[in-house]
Amino acid sequence: MNRAELRWTRFESFLKAQDALRAEFVFKGRRLKAGTPSVYLLTDRDEQAVLRVGQTGLGLLEEYKTGVRYLIEAAMHRSGNRVFVAEAPENKDQREDIERTLIKTYDPLFNPERREPRSQVVIEHLGDVPRRFKAESRR
Repeated sequence: MNRAELRWTRFESFLKAQDALRAEFVFKGRRLKAGTPSVYLLTDRDEQAVLRVGQTGLGLLEEYKTGVRYLIEAAMHRSGNRVFVAEAPENKDQREDIERTLIKTYDPLFNPERREPRSQVVIEHLGDVPRRFKAESRR
């Protein structure tokens, strides 16, 4: 069984989450920004219902470009729903196992595909942890 440590950061906006996870670097004298591999959650305003779980190796900005990012932002507008993001391993298989474990554990409403993790992952939640995760860890 594998272990993963996820340090969550809470955002009120999908666009703010995208911007926060962009690392700046200099290439050939130009300042550029790159995405960070991550796992993300969308929760309700009370942070009790996990609505969607996802992962990306390219970072949220590359995964959700152009109109899609604004569609997500528009759907969230004034909903009070939250976005939680944690940096994740660069290895795609490890990220997918973390994503699948979160989906299996929290049964999100908007993740219709349910695949078993190749390897079950024990996840330690740190940082700005959703309230539901905090309540479950006290049991």
